[in-house]
Amino acid sequence: MLILMIFEALFLCTVAADANFDVDNNYFDVFVFTQHWPFTTCIDWEKRSNKNSCSRIHDKEWSVHGLWPTQFGRIAPNFCNDTWKFDYDSVKAIRPELDQYWPDYELRDHPNSLWTHEWEKHGTCAAQLEILDSEEKYFQTGIDLAKKVKLTEWLKAKNIVPGGGKYSKSAVYNAVMEKTGVRPHIDCEFMSGVQFIKEIKVCLSKNLTFVHCDNVLAPAPTYLTNGEPLSKHHNTTGSCRNNEGFLYPSRMNPTYLSNLTTNHVTIGFIVFGCGTLVLMSLMVAMFVRQSGPTQAQRRRDGYESL
Repeated sequence: MLILMIFEALFLCTVAADANFDVDNNYFDVFVFTQHWPFTTCIDWEKRSNKNSCSRIHDKEWSVHGLWPTQFGRIAPNFCNDTWKFDYDSVKAIRPELDQYWPDYELRDHPNSLWTHEWEKHGTCAAQLEILDSEEKYFQTGIDLAKKVKLTEWLKAKNIVPGGGKYSKSAVYNAVMEKTGVRPHIDCEFMSGVQFIKEIKVCLSKNLTFVHCDNVLAPAPTYLTNGEPLSKHHNTTGSCRNNEGFLYPSRMNPTYLSNLTTNHVTIGFIVFGCGTLVLMSLMVAMFVRQSGPTQAQRRRDGYESL
């Protein structure tokens, strides 16, 4: 009996330790405030399946994707309280601003799917802070940040506008950094061999002041024995390629991507056709040259013909 009690005690201690470990894993270092470009989001969503569709995008404005508590170098924490489900009634009072700044464009089987997902995956982790310990506080904070981080306005001031051609990652990066004073992330979606700007992330401390995004989704810095980091900051500026321009689409019509793809295919066929003709011409020339008489043969044939 005594041995059994000892094993039970050890088991309970182990369970308690594991439970505390899980709680400790819910800590985070920074908030990642993510805004996405709705046209890219919808082009990508509709491209994934013929059954997918988006609601109409009324304004060409960047909108909130989420406010994500984040550990340096990890995509964590997530789903910190499985029992705390999203309650739509808790955000009814701010619904008009949610529709404006944090709209849900992707049409799914159940309503309010974006808000449900963002609260249950990220909001329950943010709720460990008193300033964000309810659905209304969490979503209102995202709305307030969207009013502060005016991406559409900031980019337009630098002549970066939807449908205006291709833009460089550095141009967007610098435009955001100029206004926030911190290093952001610029992320792209790659479709049909072309990159489209999709998300812009800025990072904030737990008291919601701007901080650099240097260690987000990247290994934490390695330190020398004197405590100094090997580098002052990481070159983790987002997924957009530095040496390739991206599109900033101005509409979500699926034919936009189809036309783009068709143009690329047409150009590819033209290049391929021209290349094939040149190659065939070279091969014919080489064949004629090799099959025709050499100078020695011409002299010999001429001599024999006399």
